[in-house]
Amino acid sequence: MYRNNKLSLAVSVAIGVSFAGVANAELEEVIVTATKRAENMQDVPIAISALGGDSLKELNVQTFDEYVQYLPNVVSAGIGPGSREIYIRGSASEQGSVTVTSAQGSAPGVALYLDEMPVSFGGRNLDLYAADLQRVEVLAGPQGTLFGASSQSGTVRMITNKPVIGEFEGRVDLGISTTSGGDNSNKMEAMINLPLGENVAMRLVGFSDNQGGYIDNVGGTFTPSGPVVDRNQLSGFGTRFDKRPNSTLESANNASLVEDDWNEATYNGFRIGVAADINEDWSVLVQHTSQELDVEGSFLIDPRLGDDKSQKYAPERTQDDFGLTTWTLEGRVANLDMVYTGGYLDRDVDALIDYTHYNNGGGYITYYLCSGGAAGATSPESQQENSCFDPTKMYRDQTNNERTTHEFRVSTDADNRVRLLGGIYINDVKTTSIGEFQYLSTGDAFTEFNRASYGDDYPAYAPGNITLDIAGTTAGSTPRGPDTTFFNDFTRDEEEIAFFGEIAFDVTEKLTASLSARRYELDTQLQGASNFSFGCRYDGAGAS
Repeated sequence: MYRNNKLSLAVSVAIGVSFAGVANAELEEVIVTATKRAENMQDVPIAISALGGDSLKELNVQTFDEYVQYLPNVVSAGIGPGSREIYIRGSASEQGSVTVTSAQGSAPGVALYLDEMPVSFGGRNLDLYAADLQRVEVLAGPQGTLFGASSQSGTVRMITNKPVIGEFEGRVDLGISTTSGGDNSNKMEAMINLPLGENVAMRLVGFSDNQGGYIDNVGGTFTPSGPVVDRNQLSGFGTRFDKRPNSTLESANNASLVEDDWNEATYNGFRIGVAADINEDWSVLVQHTSQELDVEGSFLIDPRLGDDKSQKYAPERTQDDFGLTTWTLEGRVANLDMVYTGGYLDRDVDALIDYTHYNNGGGYITYYLCSGGAAGATSPESQQENSCFDPTKMYRDQTNNERTTHEFRVSTDADNRVRLLGGIYINDVKTTSIGEFQYLSTGDAFTEFNRASYGDDYPAYAPGNITLDIAGTTAGSTPRGPDTTFFNDFTRDEEEIAFFGEIAFDVTEKLTASLSARRYELDTQLQGASNFSFGCRYDGAGAS
C-alpha cells in the first residue's frame, strides 16, 4: 500500500515568462502528435487525452507516480520510484516482479515514450522527472500499428519543451514542502533558452528534487512458521518439524534498520537541447537527458502495523541512472513531410530488496535454512536434532539496458481529406542482468549438516568459503559472495525491424475512416545461466 500527503509551499522566480489566464487557457488550441503528425487535439479521430505543461506545474507534478494520477483511466503499480509499470483501462498481460522481470524478458502492456523514444521496460519503466514538459499524451486502446511493441493497451508520451529559435527565456523554480507525518522535501528547477545566432537555439534544464520519507521501519522479529515450512518443502532434506521435536528456529531481527521516515527519494539531472533551422524546409534537433534516481528504504506499508509503517529486514535501496540522447531531422520534399528520428539509451540499475518473506513460501527453503536431513548422522539423537538459522534474505539486482532506435517516416498534409503515412522502424535492445538471491542462513546450515554427516572436523563454510563460482555471460568467473545462494546471469538481445503505414479518409467533417497495418521481424537471443548451490552442502572442499 502506498500513501503520501503533502502540504506544499513553493517559491518561484521567472524571467521572460508569460502566463495565460484560466479563460484563455480553456480556449487555447492543443496541438498533439498522437498520430505522428502535429494536429489539433479536437481533430484527432482517436481516443486521446493530454495534460499540458502549465497544468503539470499547477498540480505540482514531478514524478512518474504523480503525473499518472491525473491521467484518465491510467494507473501505475509497483513497489516505489523506478519500479513501476503503467496500466490503461485495467488491461495488462501481467504484473512482473522486479526479481524476475530482467531474466524472463517480460514487456509491459502500455508503451512509455519520451518524445519519439520508447523507454518502457518490464517491471521498471523509466521514472522520468517531469521537468520543463510541454504536455503528456495518453492514447488509449491498441496503438501497435504506429507505436509498435508494448502498445497493446495504449501509449503514454511525455513531450518536452524544445529550444525556441530567436527567443531568450528563463525560469527558476524553488520549492519546499512538508509531508503529513513525515520529513521535509525541497526542489530546484532551472531553465534557460538561449538564441545562438539567427537560426540556432539551445535550451538547458536542470533539476534536483529531494523527497523526504513518511514511512517508518519499525522494529520486530521474524520467525518462519514450522507447519508452513513443512507443507511447502520439496527438497526431501527438509526439517519436518512434526518429526523433529527438538528443532530450533532462529529469528531475524531488524533492530539495526529501525528508522523513521526512511523511504527517501532524490532526483538529480539535466537536459540540454540544440535546435537549428537548416533552411526554410529543414530543421534538426539534438537532445541529451541525464538523470540519477537514488531511493532509500521501502515504499510498501503493512496496515497491520499502523499507519505508514513497514517492517523490513534488509536495507532496501535503488540506484537508477540513465543517459538518453535523441535526434530528429525533419523537412519537406515536394508535398511530403519527412522525419528521421533516433535515440540511444543507456541505463544502469543497482537495487537491494528485502526477500525475507520468501521463507514461508519457497519449496526448497529448508535445504538452505536448516541443518536437517543428515543422512550420515551417527546417533538417533543427532538425527532428531535440527537447527534453522538466520532467515534474513535479500535480492540484489544489477541490470543494464542499452537501447538504440531509428525511425524514418513520410506523410502527406494533415489537412488533406485523404491522408497517407508510412515508415520504417529499427530497434536494438540489449539487457544484461545479474540477480542474486542472498540467504544469510546457508553457510551455517551447510556447515551443521556436514558436521553431523561427516564429523566435527568438517571445515566450516565460513564467509569467503561458500561462494558460487560458475561462469556466466556477465559474472564471468567472479565469485558472487558468501551469502549468494542463487543467481541469474543473463544477456538478452532483441533486434527488430518494422514497416508501418496508415491511410485516413474524412467521410464527413465529423467522421473519419482509417486503415493501418504494421509488419515486423523480431529476433531475440537469450544466453546465460541460472546458478544455484544445490548439492554444495556435500562438498568437503567447499562450495564452488
